[in-house]
Amino acid sequence: MWLISYPAYALVDALNDRAPLSERAQQGLLLDITQAGERLVALGERGHILYSDDQGQRWQQADVPVRVTLTAIDFPTPDQGWAVGHDGVILMSVDGGLSWHKQLDGYEANTLIEQEIKRLLALSGAERQTRGIRYQDDELNYLLEDAELFNDEGASRPFLDVLFLDQKTGLAVGAYGMIFRTEDSGKHWVPWVAHLSNPDNFHINALIQGRDALYMAGEAGSLYRSGDEGVNWVSLQSPYEGPFFGMMAHSVPAAAESLIAFGLRGNAFISQDKGRSWRRLDVGSDASILGASAVSSFQFTLLSSGGELFLFNLEGELLGRSLTPDSSALSGGFTTEQEMLVLVGVNGTTRLNLPQIEWEAP
Repeated sequence: MWLISYPAYALVDALNDRAPLSERAQQGLLLDITQAGERLVALGERGHILYSDDQGQRWQQADVPVRVTLTAIDFPTPDQGWAVGHDGVILMSVDGGLSWHKQLDGYEANTLIEQEIKRLLALSGAERQTRGIRYQDDELNYLLEDAELFNDEGASRPFLDVLFLDQKTGLAVGAYGMIFRTEDSGKHWVPWVAHLSNPDNFHINALIQGRDALYMAGEAGSLYRSGDEGVNWVSLQSPYEGPFFGMMAHSVPAAAESLIAFGLRGNAFISQDKGRSWRRLDVGSDASILGASAVSSFQFTLLSSGGELFLFNLEGELLGRSLTPDSSALSGGFTTEQEMLVLVGVNGTTRLNLPQIEWEAP
């Protein structure tokens, strides 16, 4: 009988393990990009957060306390920013993205959600109605059952987007209906489930700020609008039943604001009446639309899973199509003041000179 011994490797929770330094981080999966002052900041797999001070030519890796995939980032000021990601993590930076610390993770988030739903169940139906809470007992009991299962499972639900209205007030949204709000710069994150109706716990994939309202989009064609800075939300009539992967708002002074929502298999739509009605955007492709970026005051581009770029004006007219050199999936982009379009996706960063992009006529 042979006795074979194996070395014992301790399994380290990715929420307690620092992001590894890697020379190839710039070529790895990146999911979002934004600007912090004049600095570009991007993030993605393995807790990688990268920053560039030269319009995306060179990137350096930030100091990050977790090793989970990070999905979205927002900087309300040049110094102060937030990032969210898998396992319910919320990170904050106070130095323009050079270093980060953890404010919330999925273990705490699960406990807070369960406690909040129990609090709502303890209210009478009349009390809930008076407070504008639209959940019935059966719906809350379903949500509580889900919350208890997630608490048993552990830190598994990802946050998928984050938005700060100023240095103190922000929201984070994610899978299975997760929505949290803070009004003290993230010292306390509060479950916001009572402030919208999502009894099926549909994923909330996107959260954006428009001219005078906030918008969310997610699973099963779900769309929401808030006219009071995210305190309360109303459902919007959706133009399709598939998942929305993202949204953007783009406008110029003295003109209608254009809202764009996009998702699976080339489905993309535009609204110029705050989401009351929608028109389909003709991208001419079955590739999923994963991101969008404003490229000028009057134009935006949609980004696809096939590395395609679709250029539109604010009226929703397709102006041209282009393709990245490696045809790899794109998840986000940012246009700098020097007219550089910096894209992120499955192969890291791609830097394009906007005036030199060759657009194929539709």
